[in-house]
Amino acid sequence: AFQVNNPDQFATTTVILTVVISSNFPPTFEKPSYEGFISEDAGVDSMVLESKTSNRPLRVKATDQDFSD
Repeated sequence: AFQVNNPDQFATTTVILTVVISSNFPPTFEKPSYEGFISEDAGVDSMVLESKTSNRPLRVKATDQDFSD
């Protein structure tokens, strides 16, 4: 994240996904990394959007060969 009127002020975060069921294959993500946007005054449980000008939620897509669908 970065501040609109001062892009030198920014923050990043890491999301860690834990696979709890024993698995033969790790999940494969569609992209190596994802970037989303959220308003600095957004409340708890606010949606992360795919761009500053979009109302579409950021979608993280992964597939797993352990499951057929």
